[in-house]
Amino acid sequence: MSLDISPETEQIVREELTKGHFGSVDQLIVEGVQAWHERGQTRKTKKLTVQEFHSWMEELAARSQDIPSMPGETFPREMIYQDHD
Repeated sequence: MSLDISPETEQIVREELTKGHFGSVDQLIVEGVQAWHERGQTRKTKKLTVQEFHSWMEELAARSQDIPSMPGETFPREMIYQDHD
């Protein structure tokens, strides 16, 4: 297999090899492909059953008191900086 990479990518590969993070270009490619594959696997969305969804919602509701509330009113910019002339 032959790969065409940009000069910027080649520089990154050389730096990683020089730093000793990888023993060879092959190792860097293998670990990169494995990391890409694993990241793709974790992105797959697990579909919840109705029961799992309700359980998740109950857990979220139980923790809702931990979420800080928003102030009851907002302040215009002029009011915030009125004493800072």
